[in-house]
Amino acid sequence: FSLDGFIRLYLVQWFTVDLSAGATWFNLEGEVGTLDYWKFWQGGHSVLFSEEYPLLMRIAALNRIGGNIGAALNWHIGFNAALWIEARFFRAGRAEAELSFEPIDPEGAIMAFDPETDIIPAGRLLVDPSFCRISAGFRISL
Repeated sequence: FSLDGFIRLYLVQWFTVDLSAGATWFNLEGEVGTLDYWKFWQGGHSVLFSEEYPLLMRIAALNRIGGNIGAALNWHIGFNAALWIEARFFRAGRAEAELSFEPIDPEGAIMAFDPETDIIPAGRLLVDPSFCRISAGFRISL
């Protein structure tokens, strides 16, 4: 979500440049995907057993306040239509998001599955939500 100030400069009859900048709120959370954790143990008569535990990796909510700055070039091809191209840079400081693993089907395991002892803690994910966006399109004003 962004809240921007906006200035439009009229270059010639059919071209305008839009300049804008403001504050941006970055919100990140979700599921990264599934990972597999394997557990091996030796049974009687030196038989090696193994079991697969599919795990869901989650990223805890991360909220940051940053900023953005951008410019757009508009080519007016009629009274209420324009072709445009825009470049915008979003910036926010680096942050750490908590990672966690959750077993998808803990009851289906042969051996007891204990997330406290069977999984190494995931720790944190370093996130830098800064990026550049370039977009273009056709606009009709009503």
